[in-house]
Amino acid sequence: SAQRQGLRPGDRIIEIDGLPLVATKPESIRSMTRGEPGTEVRLKIEREGEQKTLEFTLIREEIQLKNLGYADFVGDGIAYFHIERFSRGAGDELRLAIRELRLKGPIKGVVLDLRDNPGGLLDVAVDIVEKFVPKGSLVVSTRGRLPESERKYFATDEPMLPDVPLIVLVNRNSASASEIVAGAIQDRLRRHHHPQID
Repeated sequence: SAQRQGLRPGDRIIEIDGLPLVATKPESIRSMTRGEPGTEVRLKIEREGEQKTLEFTLIREEIQLKNLGYADFVGDGIAYFHIERFSRGAGDELRLAIRELRLKGPIKGVVLDLRDNPGGLLDVAVDIVEKFVPKGSLVVSTRGRLPESERKYFATDEPMLPDVPLIVLVNRNSASASEIVAGAIQDRLRRHHHPQID
């Protein structure tokens, strides 16, 4: 909504619904702009090069964040998937992207980029791993203090890309579900000894 109304990167918000934002923390601003979809929020902003302050009335919307930031071939048959987060629907987005790339040509290798991915839902991480590991594989287990609290998550679908060479990219900001995906794929490679994959 803000983008469509004409707000730009670099605009300085000075008022929200008539309340001045002098010395207001970013967390507070976030809570002031969020609200029920369909409701209004009025912003007063300063823009470099403009003498007067600008006013915008925005209609709040439900924003759907995409999990898959990029999906395409980056070389001869090398599919690159950048997964930015593991929120609901990430597995479906990856499934659709794989299908669309297959229409362009055969997938000979995969780069799964999880750098700066803060994680998300555990079952979504399992859904991602399922695209690459044999059906029935143990993906991850969770254990609490009590023995009966242990839960095991297995791949329940046939993999879409079971035998292609696979590289997973992570960095120090890859957390939570990202670590589970990277670890589960690493375990699968150790178990199945694919010499062409490192």
